[in-house]
Amino acid sequence: MNYNLQRLRASAAIAVLLFHCVPFFERAGGSLGFLKPLIACGYAGVDLFFVLSGFIIAKGVSARHYDWTAASRFLEKRAYRIFLGYWPVLGLTVVFYMATMPERVTQVSAMTNLLLLSNRIPELVIGQAWSLSYELFFYVSFGLLALAGRRFLRSLAMGYVAVILIANLVNPELAELFVLSPFLLELFAGAVLGSVSTQHWPRIEVWVLAVAAILLLALWIAIEMRTPLMRAFVVGGAAFSLVASAELLRLRGVNGVSTLSRLGDSSYSLYLIHYQLLEAFSIFVMPVAVLNPYLPAIFCVWVGMIIGVSHLFHRVVERPLYDFVC
Repeated sequence: MNYNLQRLRASAAIAVLLFHCVPFFERAGGSLGFLKPLIACGYAGVDLFFVLSGFIIAKGVSARHYDWTAASRFLEKRAYRIFLGYWPVLGLTVVFYMATMPERVTQVSAMTNLLLLSNRIPELVIGQAWSLSYELFFYVSFGLLALAGRRFLRSLAMGYVAVILIANLVNPELAELFVLSPFLLELFAGAVLGSVSTQHWPRIEVWVLAVAAILLLALWIAIEMRTPLMRAFVVGGAAFSLVASAELLRLRGVNGVSTLSRLGDSSYSLYLIHYQLLEAFSIFVMPVAVLNPYLPAIFCVWVGMIIGVSHLFHRVVERPLYDFVC
């Protein structure tokens, strides 16, 4: 296992958590000061997840003998990976919202939420699950296209990428269409990185990739007129550099287990659970402790608890369920 990728998974999930923390923290009386612009870009964790997913999927479909049996098994395992972690959280979230904000449940489609058929937050009980619809689409597309063979897979993928690029350059509003979303470019970029033989990797220093990622993120913070396509290139480019550096580190023998890599195991649970627990804080804790001068500190403790609860949920529910079914 590449534990460097697990560290990136944990970093991505924590970045999204911190991004969603901003309004709750400020409502609790806290101030982020000069850190706010950086933390407010934590949504870039989603872009990192997309590149990571593409990279890992390309590694998993690299076998020479890839036929219908392999394709069905591949899609089955990816469906298990998505839904066996998602459905338990969905059930708990429905119970939570029915007790606190029933309109969040009654005004959306059950089938849309069960099967992740929408990428629109208002249509989802778990709003942050919008990104999973792109991942599912990519898994199905990539898994089926791989049946055509590696050479045709590359040609078909490049053709689809070209269509997305041209459509977004001609009319940026087309980015709203699911099948033309620039987010798909990040998934394909990760797949390209994962499909390149390590023997052909350029001899580049890891620090160069790290600096490139930092500069691209700094550029993104400085840009005022942002478009989805620009996000795919700038933020997605930073994510691409980080994933490449993680793989290079593994190839050079730097691949040890750490606390952050262990948290990477529960990154999916953290991604799915964190926002509901932030809302629970605002509903149950904030009204009681609203005059407490230590409320911002209490909030920080709550955020730490969210990470701990997510890891426990992964160990007790998500992982055992996946192991049992698979």
